Amino acid sequence: MRLINTYMQKVVIYPGRFQPMLAHHAEVYKKLQAQFPDAKVYVGTSNKVDGEKSPFNFEEKQLIATAHGISAEAVLPGKLPYHKDSYPQFDEKNTMIIFAVGEKDLGRFPFDNVDSDSGLQMTKRGEPRPAYYQKIETMANDPVPMEHRGYITIAPTIQIGDEVASASAFRERIKNAPNEEEAKKYFVNQFGEYNEKVFDLIYNKIVRNKMSEELNIMRKLAGLSEAPVNFDDYQTISPKDAKQAAQRPELRANADPEAAKFLPPDPKMFHSTIAKSVANRMGVEDVNDPTVKKEHFMRELLKSPAVLLGEINARLANDDNGLAVSDRLSEIIEELDGGLGGLSAEDKQFVIKITANAIKNMELAKDPKADQERNDYEKENESVDLSDIRNDYGITEEDNYDHENDLAMEFVKLPLDSMSKEEIESKMSNIFNTLYQMGMEDEPQTDAGVAMEDLGTSVKDSGEYVDDNWTYPAEGEISDEDVQTMIDHQQKVKDALSQEGDSQIEEGKMKEIIQDLKDMDKEEFCSTYPQHADEYEDLCKQYDDDAQSESFDPAMEPSEDSTMFDDCMTAYEDHGEKV
Repeated sequence: MRLINTYMQKVVIYPGRFQPMLAHHAEVYKKLQAQFPDAKVYVGTSNKVDGEKSPFNFEEKQLIATAHGISAEAVLPGKLPYHKDSYPQFDEKNTMIIFAVGEKDLGRFPFDNVDSDSGLQMTKRGEPRPAYYQKIETMANDPVPMEHRGYITIAPTIQIGDEVASASAFRERIKNAPNEEEAKKYFVNQFGEYNEKVFDLIYNKIVRNKMSEELNIMRKLAGLSEAPVNFDDYQTISPKDAKQAAQRPELRANADPEAAKFLPPDPKMFHSTIAKSVANRMGVEDVNDPTVKKEHFMRELLKSPAVLLGEINARLANDDNGLAVSDRLSEIIEELDGGLGGLSAEDKQFVIKITANAIKNMELAKDPKADQERNDYEKENESVDLSDIRNDYGITEEDNYDHENDLAMEFVKLPLDSMSKEEIESKMSNIFNTLYQMGMEDEPQTDAGVAMEDLGTSVKDSGEYVDDNWTYPAEGEISDEDVQTMIDHQQKVKDALSQEGDSQIEEGKMKEIIQDLKDMDKEEFCSTYPQHADEYEDLCKQYDDDAQSESFDPAMEPSEDSTMFDDCMTAYEDHGEKV
């Protein structure tokens, strides 16, 4: 008979990503407080930051929670918010823990082997014993401390209108707001009142995050220990004669970008403005070669227009036309908001003309240390690709969750039907451990991720943590039934990858796939790209060397970036007359 400690404290953990916490999250928290008056209710969330999908770190989430009236002390850090080990502040022997999860997350806690007498979920391998996670209904008759048991309750679902509230929808609404004032209105709708500190945090993270990521890419590719340039490095308000700028509107209106002159680069400034120059990001010896200079300026104009135009602005001469051009250019930079697309046709023409002038007449000077820093970096990192950059800096593409697809690809490549059980144990141990970690941190975001999560719940034994070490299988050896389940499931995962289809191909990835089609035999290609296995013959017919002209372009259709670049180059050649 179990001795019940009637003095055990009770805690409720409301786990989640909270990117960011919104009104409906706060309402769930308050309802949980009312539902469990004898318990302390906490929010559990991780410090994980993952680009646009998860832009806020733990401390920022704490701050946002306070704007909803939730004490910062009630927001707890947890690498795995659904796991008891994330909360060492509680006495495991004298605390009962309840996890409040949404209905869509109940799949993480399958209750499909319930003992009819006790009502407890039982383990499936070895001698049956109660599993760690149990339904909250079982707590009344058999309360067990968190050392041995965690209880699951369904968190209330809060409806706003006819739709379930969504943090991702909020981020999209803020990101796509036509201006900052409209974004503030939507913020107040969620938070009840305007909080400048919290709004600035959210707006900066969501709206300005994309430009910051682009700068990080440039930083890594340039091999610099510091980002090549920050927006504040070049003033967007005319530095030449700011106090008199308002007194020369007529000069500004008649500014001639094609006639503007430029200051020469000053060697004394190598560790300030020049050290951040576009010249250091070109990766060539002769930074004033007209052809090279033109291509790099056009690409920078598309990728980070405020950075390039800010440098041009800082180099304009101090004569009347230079001051007027600077005033006009400063206004344009202020209106950029991350891209050229929002500018009027007249402003676009002005930008193209001043850029063309700078390409021809603005002399560049490269910081001598830039090449050495790049060489040192390349020696330490023999190969750098964009996936490395995204991982290092938390940069993600829209609807692109490579970690799930990578795990799915690793699984479908295994020749399970010809592997020994020992080999399967070795390979599947890492896969199941990764699945466990992913499931505790976040819900699946792709069809392949859902299929892999289903794999973890379909096998009878997917492993478990024993004394903080991952053990697979949890007991004994893999059953023949589980091996067959894995083999059968490989086709489901392949089908899920196929459904992703072209929508999961990164921008520019098709060129790589077609090149691999030319270099690999059928077996290797189908193994590497299972989502295209059924299309192998058609792809061969479409892209086979014999069926192509000598001018065959593996990329076939130009990417959006390439089209924009070509349009920009055409505008440059037309001197800005056609934008």
